[in-house]
Amino acid sequence: MAYATEVIAYPATEVMAYATEVIAYLATEVMACLATDVMAYLATELICNLFHDSNWSLEAEDGDPLITNDPFPIRCPGLL
Repeated sequence: MAYATEVIAYPATEVMAYATEVIAYLATEVMACLATDVMAYLATELICNLFHDSNWSLEAEDGDPLITNDPFPIRCPGLL
């Protein structure tokens, strides 16, 4: 009976350890992606707000904006 318990417990332990590793990896990747997007968004907002009411221009000579005020982007290819 002890051997049967060991035979069942070992694969279950390995599967749980692997599942924990996969979940931790995915959570780390998602958090890194979201943190990067949040920082990019905040930097864009800061720059746009700094130049919004001033004489500075964020447009190229052809009139195309160099920085656009996009809604909050989430760019996590393959995850979301």
